[in-house]
Amino acid sequence: NNIQTVINFDLLIWPKFLFELSFDSNPKFQCTKIQEIDQLQHLNLAKSNLNNINLEACFNFSIYVYFYYLDLSQNNLEIIRNFYFKSNYFLSQLNFSHNNIYIIEPGSFSDLESLSILDLSSNKLKSFSIDLFSSS
Repeated sequence: NNIQTVINFDLLIWPKFLFELSFDSNPKFQCTKIQEIDQLQHLNLAKSNLNNINLEACFNFSIYVYFYYLDLSQNNLEIIRNFYFKSNYFLSQLNFSHNNIYIIEPGSFSDLESLSILDLSSNKLKSFSIDLFSSS
């Protein structure tokens, strides 16, 4: 579709058992109440003009216990915080490519026991430490 904007996402009634949701290529993305979809497994937020401020204000990824795929590519993210993915044990694919990431806090991926694909390509990282995957 070519939906330019939804007037008020808060008025939408989200299905409780929606498994896949995509806002790909939505430059006018706004905060939503997608937290109400507790069974969400696949979320695509690529090209949604997200930065760290609105990402932290809009999403609590830890409530999505059954998450296995998250695409945050082609946004304006600069920092990956170590509290973003607490309790996301099933998250196996995580795409942060084509952002402006220059900092990844220690322990950011420590709870991601099932992580098999992590794409950090085309960012501003200067180094990469193994402590990103440990909780200590």
